[in-house]
Amino acid sequence: MADRDMTRKGVGNQLEGRATDVRGRVKEEIGARAEDLEREGKLDQVKGRVKEELGARAEGLEREGKLDQVKGKIQETFGKAQRAIGRDR
Repeated sequence: MADRDMTRKGVGNQLEGRATDVRGRVKEEIGARAEDLEREGKLDQVKGRVKEELGARAEGLEREGKLDQVKGKIQETFGKAQRAIGRDR
């Protein structure tokens, strides 16, 4: 009987350890993707500023530049939020 209890506890510990490992891997992946999204957002903002500046000469490009900046800011903010959520867990 004692052997069965030890076996059950051992299996339970293995399952718990595996679940913790999987949770850690998921959080790590979310953090990496959040950083990528944040970088992409900053790049879009710069791209938007350049287009906006060039767009002073071409009205359509200026609008496109402003949209890229907004898109980039949203991506950057979302990436930071994802990273913060990943750290809190």
